[in-house]
Amino acid sequence: MKSLLAVSIIAVLLSACGRPYIQDKTPPLKSLVAAGDSLVLKREVTFLPTDQKVRFQYSEQLEQSQLVSGLDKYEAACRLSLTDAKHYKRLIIPPQTFTITRIESYTETAGLLDMNDYGIRLWLKSTSHPMVHMLECYKPDEIYRETPFTVRMFEIAVGDMMNIKGQ
Repeated sequence: MKSLLAVSIIAVLLSACGRPYIQDKTPPLKSLVAAGDSLVLKREVTFLPTDQKVRFQYSEQLEQSQLVSGLDKYEAACRLSLTDAKHYKRLIIPPQTFTITRIESYTETAGLLDMNDYGIRLWLKSTSHPMVHMLECYKPDEIYRETPFTVRMFEIAVGDMMNIKGQ
């Protein structure tokens, strides 16, 4: 009887160590975005030589050295991607507006870890910087929930760096 009570107490104490799950009640981002809408970049973004992607989380661009230690692996993040074109100098993308040409929601399972990423991909078009082609936003999760990427997740990832405007 004492061992059952001890196991119960330990289980309760250990369950308190995890992050609390707070349900996000904001609408799915895909339901509010359509082809032809605009992605407005409000601050400049810097791609280091040979980088094809830059990541954002909590309104900040993460440097390559921060991708392991600086990225909160349990919160939403976004990646801005270039086409396969190589660049050998720092590439600075100034504040500007991109046209969203296509939207896709996805869920991916990461190998044997049963870690799922669910997110949204926005294909982009720009006449001044045609090499910028996609913004991918995702939220890792240890529990498979088929949860759509929400407006709140987008706000956590990019904050005031960018926003989406309808036609």
